[in-house]
Amino acid sequence: MLHKVRDLPEDARGIVESLIGRPLREDETFSIRPVHLQKEGAEARLAGEVADRLERYFSEVDQQHSATSDADAALDEAMRSVRPGYTPHR
Repeated sequence: MLHKVRDLPEDARGIVESLIGRPLREDETFSIRPVHLQKEGAEARLAGEVADRLERYFSEVDQQHSATSDADAALDEAMRSVRPGYTPHR
């Protein structure tokens, strides 16, 4: 159900404004509806799965970065042997 700000009683308007964290304009409409949240156990399990996936992803990224770093170091060494004043820009 949509509610028009201009039709709200002053006390209800104050409550809505405090919930959304800003003043309402007269030309605005808004809707309030209840939402059923998942059980805490299921939410915690999902958060754990996401954390595990992120950990695997970052581990793979670290492995790739390590290989890149080795190649970068070899290139830097080669550049310094040809140009003693060479400084990499990273």
